Amino acid sequence: MEITTSTSSAHTPGPWHVDTYGTGDSGNLLVLQMPDAVICELDSLPEAAANARLIAAAPELLVCTDYLLHVCDDRLSILAEEDDPDEEVVRHYSLLKRDAQEALDKALRI
Repeated sequence: MEITTSTSSAHTPGPWHVDTYGTGDSGNLLVLQMPDAVICELDSLPEAAANARLIAAAPELLVCTDYLLHVCDDRLSILAEEDDPDEEVVRHYSLLKRDAQEALDKALRI
């Protein structure tokens, strides 16, 4: 199933991937858009590989977060129509919606 986002963003479209250049311990990492547009370069720090993978996943994470926000909206709408909605479930979806919105706002600088 392909999920598309309704958020408008000025970022370089994905997918992005991680590649290396250089040799030995001095090798650096690149995050690239397919096929070869450089998104960013990371020095060879101990956490650089993990950072590069997280950055490369950003476009897909943005889409998933937007989708999650819509799922929370839909579920909260359904719960609002119930006579006696479970307050714990409402609280759970409300917090999840808030966190998803904050993450999107941060990513999109809204």
